[in-house]
Amino acid sequence: MTGAVHPTDFRPVVALFCTRGMEDFLSNAIKGILQSGVEAGQIHVGCPLNAQRSVKSVARSHSSDIQVISSQELSGSTGGTTGYSRFGSRSFTDISWRKILFLRQLIGIHPHVVYADLDVFWMRNPLPYLIQVAMVYPIAIQTEGLPRFPPALCLGFVSLARTETAIAFLDTLIALRSTQLGGGASLDDQAACQQLIEDDVSWLRDIYFLPEALFLNGLGYRNLQNAGECPCPIEGELLPFVFHANWTVGIDNKRKLLAATGTWLAGDRPPVDQSTTTGESLPDAARDAAAHMESSPLFTVIFPVFDVRGDVAERVRHWIEGQDLDGKLYRVVVVADTDADLDEASLQRVLRSQDAILRVPGTGREADHWNAGAREAKTPWLLFVEAHGVPQRDSLSALAAWISANPDGEACNFRIENIDGHLVAGLMRRWFADIQSGWAAPSTWRRLHRTAFAIRRDVFEEIGPFEAKYGQFAPPLLSARMDQSGHVISAIPTSVIMHDDAREMSAHHDDTANYVRGEMAARTANDPAFFERYFGPSPGQGPDMIVSARQARSMIAGLVVAALHRPREAFQLLKQTCALWPAASMGLRGRARLLAMRTRADELVAMRLPVTDGIRWTRFLAAHSRLIRTEQMYWIARNPLPSLQTRVGKRRWPIATIGQHAIVGLHALEHPGEEGFRWTQPAFLLRLALVAGKGELTLETRNVRPGIHVSDIVVVAGGRMLSPQDIALDEAGNLKIDIKAPTPPPGEIDIVVIVRELAEPPADNAHGRRLGLPLFSIGFNCAESNNRTEA
Repeated sequence: MTGAVHPTDFRPVVALFCTRGMEDFLSNAIKGILQSGVEAGQIHVGCPLNAQRSVKSVARSHSSDIQVISSQELSGSTGGTTGYSRFGSRSFTDISWRKILFLRQLIGIHPHVVYADLDVFWMRNPLPYLIQVAMVYPIAIQTEGLPRFPPALCLGFVSLARTETAIAFLDTLIALRSTQLGGGASLDDQAACQQLIEDDVSWLRDIYFLPEALFLNGLGYRNLQNAGECPCPIEGELLPFVFHANWTVGIDNKRKLLAATGTWLAGDRPPVDQSTTTGESLPDAARDAAAHMESSPLFTVIFPVFDVRGDVAERVRHWIEGQDLDGKLYRVVVVADTDADLDEASLQRVLRSQDAILRVPGTGREADHWNAGAREAKTPWLLFVEAHGVPQRDSLSALAAWISANPDGEACNFRIENIDGHLVAGLMRRWFADIQSGWAAPSTWRRLHRTAFAIRRDVFEEIGPFEAKYGQFAPPLLSARMDQSGHVISAIPTSVIMHDDAREMSAHHDDTANYVRGEMAARTANDPAFFERYFGPSPGQGPDMIVSARQARSMIAGLVVAALHRPREAFQLLKQTCALWPAASMGLRGRARLLAMRTRADELVAMRLPVTDGIRWTRFLAAHSRLIRTEQMYWIARNPLPSLQTRVGKRRWPIATIGQHAIVGLHALEHPGEEGFRWTQPAFLLRLALVAGKGELTLETRNVRPGIHVSDIVVVAGGRMLSPQDIALDEAGNLKIDIKAPTPPPGEIDIVVIVRELAEPPADNAHGRRLGLPLFSIGFNCAESNNRTEA
């Protein structure tokens, strides 16, 4: 037994975890905790992102001192479960591990954490008792009252004192879970705990079994009921601290058990037991959805006449005659340009009375058609599809069943597979699988799969519409805005949509080029911190940044000037020019044309030559990556970054907002969401538009890089190396540089800043970054008197 070093003057934190749809149980749990005498400030509620708003509302209704904590880590692989999860289900297992991650997060901050499930009601305050336990045992767990050893432990009520033992216990559990990921069925936290202890009973030396008479589980419910007259006098009374309404399945049953024991205080509104829908067949669930909607349409299929890859009427027929869902449950709206060559007579023979053809002016993009269809639709849900997506017979009934089983659902994707039969289809099937596998990783955010996805209409009206000017990039941007707002994109596991691929690789490349142009345009129009969080840094940043010929030549000139003035450092300075010479030797458009030629050669090898599948796949990936780079170069050439515009007086640019300005040589933003900073490369370039003859440039570093001195910094402004007297570094880490315009203002000046290199250690088999200064902001002070003097 290891003694738990626990400060007795520190109040334990009470941890709860609530998923969306369980707010009534959260309210009931909080009422019991507060009534037992625990202060509201001790309560910490964890929740997935999709439950953050409703959980905060419940918490605030009791006390503004209750803390609510939400993060992607606490949201699971689907962004957060909605409603009650039946014991043993996959969502139940996922939630059970989210609470373990929540406990691990809290125990790293607080000396003592007491966790309780939402079906645990606090009748008396157990914290003084648990504080005494924690002085001796770092871990205390409720037991299940089964005749077995080791005892059946219940992680629905746990006390943890911050010790190496308790932290190791949680870390070992989490590691055990990690070994199961991706292997099909996995253990929930309780089963994993039991396995852990059975494999190594030495853990029992540090675990205290909470007495079942004081910490009642569901089997002991009769102890809280009036059992009638006692046959003999009893010297004493059973006074449990808590009652845990386990050993029964279903949200309704749990509520009844709490009510029967006098521990349900949240009112009489009966909750919806979503678990009752899980055993239904898809047609049954779809019929339930129809009954709820009183035979009115549940969703609208929005079919854009765009890149159809076949006959329009036959494509639409798959969504009507090819479905096993009651036709009254949905509409189909076919959207086409007014100038589109559309055989409306053939199409009308396929459509039903509730369906429609919608013509929109101009030659719209696919997202324009989706937006038009969404405006016309009045149904609760919208199903956006690509014209070349082919549904299975049960696709729409699967969607209706999912909606019925998830009344709080907000958006969902179908699984996408590829129709085989030609060369490109095989390549695209493999490529889609890799891309969607990355999208499904627990560490990333959920995206809408553009082939077929459904969104609840009120959610779309809140977050949308699609920003059609960004073309193929419009759905990913909408996905990011949904995630930012806490909306959850789920998956329909029971049906797929088949993607009919074009037979030429060039069609895939056209779509990719459109996507890249949309992403680049959207990047300049949106908050850089938001964009980097969801789509990574700009191609003009990082170690493989795209640099124009003019920028590269300016940086080379600055490095050469510095080398001439510092001969002892000349080799290192000139070495940095090597990476810049290719960019300096040819403009962006010329380099992009060379890349485009190589991409066409890869297309030829992959599509026309008798090569092995391995070579064909390698060429396919190389061409895809090179095409992205090509389009990025073309876009940057057409849209050169503006200079930093100075003005009379002071101006400051936070580094988190500076992505739209001409600063070359920055790494990705760090600590987004706070006042972040960016590391520069050892040599970086600023382009200033001066309105006066001189001013003071300030680079705010906040001393994040210690040990840097003015002697480690070289500044070349307008081709002239500044003297040490023009550079100062104050105690706060502000690097101040006196700048003088080489020509009468107004005008622009290139400033190259060169810093002694800081080498970042390699990590995850990747080379470490080459670092210069940590920049929080850039400021420029152009005094009015300077302007008059220069005039």
